[in-house]
Amino acid sequence: GYFKSIAANKHCIACDAGKYSDTSAAESCEECPSDTYQTQGKTYCTACPENSHVTQGAGNRLRACECNAGYDGSLLGYKNSDDVLVTECIICDAGKFKSKMENTECKMCKNYGILLTSLKGSTKFEDCKCVANTVETSSGLCEANMGYAAFTDDAKEYWERVESCKEGFYK
Repeated sequence: GYFKSIAANKHCIACDAGKYSDTSAAESCEECPSDTYQTQGKTYCTACPENSHVTQGAGNRLRACECNAGYDGSLLGYKNSDDVLVTECIICDAGKFKSKMENTECKMCKNYGILLTSLKGSTKFEDCKCVANTVETSSGLCEANMGYAAFTDDAKEYWERVESCKEGFYK
């Protein structure tokens, strides 16, 4: 993890982040290979989490590993609410998608106020479909079927659920 580039130097120098040295008497450090990272002064590079990527030499910290499309990387390299370091890319839940390789969160599938659904790990908005008891209109919007209505519990910009009309009500 250290090198000495000039014979007159008294001390060895720690390899920069993204580089390593696994030999003694090293005169320089090597770049970490693709899909690995290293913080500083190490003799090895650590593999990026599964479903992530970083180019050769760019892995200077865990967060440099970017989560693939379909995987949430918004907390990668940070501590979560339980004060535990997040070290993995998390597959997007059903009803969400992420289209780029980057460390951002998965986006909700919603279309003009209607909550849509998708399979886990969806990578594009086109994977999002109308939820049960709704139908897609010719204009591409989802509307609640006859006898059903869409509801939300909070002041959200999308409907959370579609339920049948109660006795005494109709649609």
